[in-house]
Amino acid sequence: MKNQAGNEMTPDPESKSSGNTVSISTTRFGDVEVSEQLLIEFPNGLIGFETFTRYVILENKTPGPFKWLQCVDEPDLAFVVTEPEAFFENYDVPVTEDVLSRIELTDVGAGVLLALVTTSRKSASVTVNLQGPILFNPEKQLACQLALQTSEYGTQHPIPLEGPLEEETKDQKNITLEEEAC
Repeated sequence: MKNQAGNEMTPDPESKSSGNTVSISTTRFGDVEVSEQLLIEFPNGLIGFETFTRYVILENKTPGPFKWLQCVDEPDLAFVVTEPEAFFENYDVPVTEDVLSRIELTDVGAGVLLALVTTSRKSASVTVNLQGPILFNPEKQLACQLALQTSEYGTQHPIPLEGPLEEETKDQKNITLEEEAC
């Protein structure tokens, strides 16, 4: 699976030399078999879910910008995620050296940004958490959720679902290196 900049989000399952798989029980998808190499480690967990550190990205049944971030160790815990660049062309994320170090990412441009998506049954709105994006290192299968200290982005930023999505491939990732803590 490739991100908006053309970087692989998960390793190509057909390029695996190891046949080791893990069975994941989920409440949404039943039992799912995935390669161990597709497991993503969040050393600090997600905000509010710090004890759950192992996840896998599952494709949605219908192609599109939304995927599932399924917890490996808790069947009920799954999040809809998307790449924010698909909806917000100028989305810019400050990343510290400490964050890059935690997920062993040496090239910011090789990272993949994801954002948690929420829906409201009452208003039929779809929002994305732009204040708490996920930075993913697809080479090492390590990820970290950031907590941006800015009022520019919110935790329930409306997704513009009308009109075409931003172009599939971006020439540049919108990640910048900053000294602020996240």
